[in-house]
Amino acid sequence: MHIDLLLLENKSDIYIKEIGEFIHQPRIKEISDIIQGESSFFDSMNKVCQTIIDKKAIEKNKDLSKETKEELKQIASFDYLLALMGKNVTLFYELNLLFKLFFPKHICNLDKKIENNKVSIVFSMTPIKEGSCKPFFIDKNNYDTIIEYIKLICCLKSELASKSEEEEFNPANEAARRIMEQIQAGRKKVQEIKSKENEAEYYLAKMQNLLRRTGKFSCSELEDMTIYILKQTYQGHLGFIAKEDQSLYHANGFEIKEFIDWMKDIT
Repeated sequence: MHIDLLLLENKSDIYIKEIGEFIHQPRIKEISDIIQGESSFFDSMNKVCQTIIDKKAIEKNKDLSKETKEELKQIASFDYLLALMGKNVTLFYELNLLFKLFFPKHICNLDKKIENNKVSIVFSMTPIKEGSCKPFFIDKNNYDTIIEYIKLICCLKSELASKSEEEEFNPANEAARRIMEQIQAGRKKVQEIKSKENEAEYYLAKMQNLLRRTGKFSCSELEDMTIYILKQTYQGHLGFIAKEDQSLYHANGFEIKEFIDWMKDIT
């Protein structure tokens, strides 16, 4: 899956055919206001991304029998999410805030859906203003797709939860518990979080601050950027300056043993 670069460059809302609606590319200011900062934002994103069952990873896991692999692959990520929510009520609150960010015209509620005489739990996305957009459901058929779009919009790759966060998750049923065990077993031990969190935790604010100090961008311009635009602007602008500075040093006969890479902590 990918998002057309023209949509990212123009900060356009993106049509998702699986739900028949558009997903919003949130601005930096919206992340700050709605989620109350990027630390909370990426913490919530991390937890939500962990609800997606990586079926490719399950298939590659040599410690699992063929029967176990088939059993695990039959379980939907959405069902796993509901199982986790049964033990961690704050997960729905965090997910709800994220949906408010990416679907600002809708209100998210837990609801029941009856289909083929079967009742299932879904997220009902209802328009805030009648007629402004279409209602839709988030369920096992489209949940993975929506989360994948959110990850792409946020320029996220596969994220690892901290060990403490993994231990706090107690899935509600046996199938989900087994998935959690396999996910934990299949991951490498988390590197020292404390030594890295200050470098990675606030990279949006760091990029925003450095671009502001160049004097080329107003506060309103920076606030109105998406994550993609902010990262591209930072890499293009300060990356160019760093290379120019390095060339200037060489041109003037200086020997550079270790040149500062302004982008190493946030790319």
